[in-house]
Amino acid sequence: MTAKTRETAWARLVALGISGIILMTYWGCSATDEAGDPLKQAYPEAFTLSVKNPVTIEIHGVKQPRPDAEIILEMAQIKAQAPEFNGDAFVILADGKELPSQVVEVDNDGSADHIVCVADFTGDESKTLTVRYAKSRELRREYPKRTQAELAHKTGGKFVDRKYEGGSFQNVQYLRVPPEHTDHSFYIRYEGPGWESDKVGYRFYLDWRNAIDIFGKKTPDMVLQNVGLDGFDSYHEMSDWGMDILKVGDALGIGSLAMWHAGKAQRVAQTDSVTCAIIANGAVYSQIQTK
Repeated sequence: MTAKTRETAWARLVALGISGIILMTYWGCSATDEAGDPLKQAYPEAFTLSVKNPVTIEIHGVKQPRPDAEIILEMAQIKAQAPEFNGDAFVILADGKELPSQVVEVDNDGSADHIVCVADFTGDESKTLTVRYAKSRELRREYPKRTQAELAHKTGGKFVDRKYEGGSFQNVQYLRVPPEHTDHSFYIRYEGPGWESDKVGYRFYLDWRNAIDIFGKKTPDMVLQNVGLDGFDSYHEMSDWGMDILKVGDALGIGSLAMWHAGKAQRVAQTDSVTCAIIANGAVYSQIQTK
């Protein structure tokens, strides 16, 4: 069945290392049999949508591909077109292949807010995505993990003169930074939350420095869970996975909120409180939030 144009909607694209916009041009109420019988039987309901990459990047006159582009679909838009869509049992396909995907919840209300999938695009290319789903059961697909977000701090010890003594690191989903914490307090593993793709990693200082640092990686594997377990110096030296490759010092790292005053950028160093949450930690999309 040919899809009927209903409305123009937008989906945000955040590539692994690239960002941009993909335009969804139409929704359809049926799908082809590109999934094959096993997936069609497991996920009997289907709809289609078209997405377009409006960006063309040329180098020396040669159009460049955009691999691993993440298409972020708003759950509200999906539900408007397919009210019985089930975020616990779905699969997305394009060009006869299954696309890695995941559900993302951003407001902690127990309901999914986005669906994220990864696809390769050329400049100005359009693709038709087939979304297959089962209405009432849980049947989630598993994909290789290519992103990660994490936060770990010590428990079981205590602060002494703003240094944390004793205890061991525990991963958490949320932290209100205690007032005793400052730089090099030995309380938060690598001093803040970390997030990574299979290409590069980052960390954010949860103290007066308020800046983002970079981990250069030599492997596509997820590595942050093993970084900083034995102290600060370990990740400043080259290891099998890579190392910290930026000396932030008095700068803003690779970017941070600041005020321009007296001829220089001034960090937002003093706050009444700092909180951090892991919003997403999935195969193709991970996100932290600091306030």
